[in-house]
Amino acid sequence: MNKENISNLNLEIKENYENINGIMVIKNGEVLLEEYFNNKNKNDRFNVASVTKSVLSAAFGIALDKGYIKSLDDKVVDYFPEYELSKNRTRDKVKIHELLSMTAPYSFRGFGQKLGKLINSENWIEHCLSILGLGGNNSEFKYSDASAHLLSGIITKTTSLTTREFTNKYLCSKISMTEIPDVEMKSYNINDILFTDEKGWLKDKQGLTIGGWGLTLTLEDMAKFGLLYLNNGLYKGEQIISKDWIEKSTKDYSKDYGYLWWLRNIENYKAFYAMGTGGNIIAVIPKYDLVIAIASKVVRTPLRDRWDLIDNFILPYVV
Repeated sequence: MNKENISNLNLEIKENYENINGIMVIKNGEVLLEEYFNNKNKNDRFNVASVTKSVLSAAFGIALDKGYIKSLDDKVVDYFPEYELSKNRTRDKVKIHELLSMTAPYSFRGFGQKLGKLINSENWIEHCLSILGLGGNNSEFKYSDASAHLLSGIITKTTSLTTREFTNKYLCSKISMTEIPDVEMKSYNINDILFTDEKGWLKDKQGLTIGGWGLTLTLEDMAKFGLLYLNNGLYKGEQIISKDWIEKSTKDYSKDYGYLWWLRNIENYKAFYAMGTGGNIIAVIPKYDLVIAIASKVVRTPLRDRWDLIDNFILPYVV
C-alpha cells in the first residue's frame, strides 16, 4: 500500500467511519498498514464487543484439545448439577456444539434475545440455564449471549480457571498477546457493562468471565489472534490450537456461522471473521494470506459495513 492508497483510506475513514480507532493489515506475515485515529495509539486497549466470542471459541478449543472437555456431544446441563431446574426435556438434550454454533433452542427468534434480563439477573449461569430449551429443539440459528456465557462457565468448571485466566495462560502468553487484566466490577448497569471503558475482561456477579462480550484488546493483539487462525493454529513451530479445531470453527453450521465465528463466501474469496458491535472486526482471508483488524468505538447508531471498506479501499491495493 503506497502513500496515495493509505491517504485515500484514511480520508474515507475520517469522512465515513468516524468511530474507527485503529486498523492493521497483515499480508504474508508482513504488516502493510497500522494506522490509529481519534488520538488512539498502539498501547490502547479497545472494547471489542462480540469479537470476544471468537476468543472464547479459541479458549474452548484449547480446553478440548487438552482433554479438559471430553466431547462436544456432552449435555450442557451435566456440567451444572448444582442448579435445581424446572423439568424440561429439550433443555436436558442440548449439547455443547449447539451452544458453539448458536443453534441451541430458546424462545426468541434470530437476534431477539433479551440481554437486559441476563445482565440484571442475580446469577447469570442459572438464568442462562433457565431459558435454555424453551423454544423447542429445532436447531434454528439463535444468536445468544447466554450460550456464550454457558461455554465460559464450562471452561471454569473443567479447568478451575476463569476463562480470562485460561486464555492468558494458554493463548495470550503463547503468541505474545498482552496479558488480559482482571477487572474490579463497579457496576452492572446495562450501559456501563456493554459500553465499558474498563481495560480487561468483564465478569459476572459470581466472578465468571463473561462469555459474549466485555473483552478489551490492543489492535496488535487483534491482528495476532487473526494471524494464528490464518496459520491453522501454529505459532513459531508450536501448535497453539489444533488445526482440527480451526477447521471445525470455520465450518458453516447455520446462517454463515461456525463455532463463534462468522463466515463470508462471495464470488472472489471466502473469509471468516470475528465481529462486534460498532464495527470491531478481525477478518481472515486465507486465499490472499491476509488478516485485517479494525478496532472501533462501541456505539449504538447504525454504521457502514466494514466489508465495504475492506472490499473497496484495502483489497484492491493488496491482492
